[in-house]
Amino acid sequence: MLNFKYVNFLLLASLLIPSLVFAGNKACEKKKLNPSPPHETQTTASRLSGDDVRNCNSAWEYYGLQSGKADFEKARLCAEQGRKLKKSATIANAVLMMMYANGEGVERNYDLALQFACEEDPQDQDPLIVAIQKGQTQSSPEAIDYCKIVTSKPAKTLCADLKFKQDEVNQADAFEKTASALSPEVRAKYDALMETADIYFASEAERLNPSDSMDIKERARKIAQSRYDLYQGLLTSMQKLEQTSKLQVSRISLKQVNDLLEHALELYQAAHSQQKSRALLRAQKDWTNYRDAFANYGIIRFQPKNLDMWKAELTRLRALDFASH
Repeated sequence: MLNFKYVNFLLLASLLIPSLVFAGNKACEKKKLNPSPPHETQTTASRLSGDDVRNCNSAWEYYGLQSGKADFEKARLCAEQGRKLKKSATIANAVLMMMYANGEGVERNYDLALQFACEEDPQDQDPLIVAIQKGQTQSSPEAIDYCKIVTSKPAKTLCADLKFKQDEVNQADAFEKTASALSPEVRAKYDALMETADIYFASEAERLNPSDSMDIKERARKIAQSRYDLYQGLLTSMQKLEQTSKLQVSRISLKQVNDLLEHALELYQAAHSQQKSRALLRAQKDWTNYRDAFANYGIIRFQPKNLDMWKAELTRLRALDFASH
């Protein structure tokens, strides 16, 4: 026999559950009735110079990734410019939503924050709206962080890019900290090393991520990641040397390790296409300049004061790297 109480319960649940699941969508429907921000949020690109407009990134300004300090005014202007030009609209909405929800650089305005949240990916709307509405009920609301809330693939990709940019900024700060402690004589060798590193890391990153293996955007991301990893390896080496002030060298001569490296390179070329072999030749030429610059820096900054020992150790590490692949 059919249980009418159970049927009534199901009917009631079917009415209540959608209202909970789609609470964000209903809130967004209301926001569509008043889609225009107040006058203060209208785009004022004229307040930005030509260079500012071309290089404008609202998230970088918001998080202080451009100059080392958050600039909320510029972040707002950049975000409004991005919305107007349909450029980086997602991050522009996110920045404006956080600014108005948190009262950062503007007067707190939850209605505006909700409006910008409603322009996000449908998957992200509900959790963002819940966070904003929670803030409305608190006397001292917690700051809303977009990247700690969103779950959609476009938003997560965006947040991953921001984290990577932050990592690059931190890495650059660490290099600058190392450089600032050097004497003028040593700093000259350091600058020469970094100049050759820029060239070598670029060609090596290109070699490690051949164009025939992935699409353009994916390759660009991987090249950037490879360059970051190469710089991180250099930074780690420098930091270890600063702690020990001495290179751990082997007893193998420079000629012996050069022969080992040549053999490893020949094996690599035999196993790969002509395109990859040509990329290797370019990268290897740049690596030789990088190795020599590192050795010149090493003999003036650390022990031992023997150029060939430095070259031999760096060459040995390069040969081991190829042998492992």
